[in-house]
Amino acid sequence: MINLAGIAEQGHTILHGKYQTWNNLIPEHSNYMNKTKKCFSKILSCWPFLFVPVTILYVYLVKSIGLDELCSRHSTEIIALPLVGTSVLSYFFLACKTKNELAIAMTFLSAAFFCREWHFFGTSNGIYVAIALFTGWFIYRRNIVDGMIDGRKIKIWLFATASCYVWSQIIARRVFSERHLGILPLEGAYHIFMEESLEVAGHFLLIITSIIAWSTFYFKQNKPEN
Repeated sequence: MINLAGIAEQGHTILHGKYQTWNNLIPEHSNYMNKTKKCFSKILSCWPFLFVPVTILYVYLVKSIGLDELCSRHSTEIIALPLVGTSVLSYFFLACKTKNELAIAMTFLSAAFFCREWHFFGTSNGIYVAIALFTGWFIYRRNIVDGMIDGRKIKIWLFATASCYVWSQIIARRVFSERHLGILPLEGAYHIFMEESLEVAGHFLLIITSIIAWSTFYFKQNKPEN
């Protein structure tokens, strides 16, 4: 005789097990989707680093159509002064308003770039001293600085700005010339244009970071509560 009660109990056990398995899979799937979303969000937030390749492509473009003056040393030096001057003033007033340590340090660094663009005596080597001092301060106060910028938009923009200056110096050292890596085509004819244009891109990003710094360290902190 067929034991209907036993079959029904086994069926209930199987269905209950599958139900529990499905319930376990739902949060796991949700966690996976959240992690994937956060990963893509972090990747997309790094788009300011595209200023380096875009600037290099810009040089190739304007050179190929005969508009060399748009990225020549003379033109870039004319553009550089007001750009760096703006960042100096922006960071200076932010430092005065907030007494923020990062704003003070960025005022110092921007002023060093400004003096170099004026070609004052000693600034060619002095800029490296200023960068070394800034880097030493950054390392010494890294915990404080990381607490100010970690998880905030300004962190990406600061490192993107630094990448423009770093790449300009890499190109200035002829790392991509035929005698070395030989990666960039026509590097011998274009390297000065790329170096100068990347410096201007860095100066432009300095202004962007100063605006974000105002938003991060002044406006948001002084936002009136509802």
